[in-house]
Parts: sequence; C-alpha cells; structure tokens
Amino acid sequence: MDPNFQKFTLQSTLVGGADLLSPIRTSQVFDSFAMVKCSYDPRHDFRESMVEMIMEKGLHTSHDMVELLQCYLTLNAEAYHDTIVKVFTEVWSEMFRHT
Repeated sequence: MDPNFQKFTLQSTLVGGADLLSPIRTSQVFDSFAMVKCSYDPRHDFRESMVEMIMEKGLHTSHDMVELLQCYLTLNAEAYHDTIVKVFTEVWSEMFRHT
C-alpha cells in the first residue's frame, strides 16, 4: 500500500431519512452517518466534507458549527485532530467573513 494513502473517517450526509447515530438527537449535524474514506489529501477531503455538510444541512449558527467540529473530532483518530481543527478554523473564518 502506498504510504501516502491514508484512511480516515469523514462525516457524510444521511441517506434515507433514518438517523444512524442516535434516534434521540435532533441535531442537524448528528442527522448523518460516518463513512471511511481513503485519501492522498486528507486536508482537502476534510474541507470538502465540512463545506458539503454546512451547505446540505444549512448550518449557520455557532452552535451548529461547534457540533460539526465535535462530530469530526469524535469520529476521527487523534492523529487527524490537528488537521481537522485547522481546516475547521479556515472554514469558520470564511463562513463568517461573508456574513
């Protein structure tokens, strides 16, 4: 296997309307499921996934964004936490720069 090819988990949108993480939660972020993805560029893929979640779920409050970050940190190995926080910070800055 290519040493640059990395496996990690991305948050993906829910298919079919069933909440696979928890039937009790009403959060827009947790109304999704996780999927494993292999990538040569985890930073790019985390960013793409976060933007997709924000757009598809209509996330716009700071509470929504904190939940999004919590999801990514919970679902991914600690080795990716630094990358996730950096990407999240960039996305957050861009999102609120335009409001």
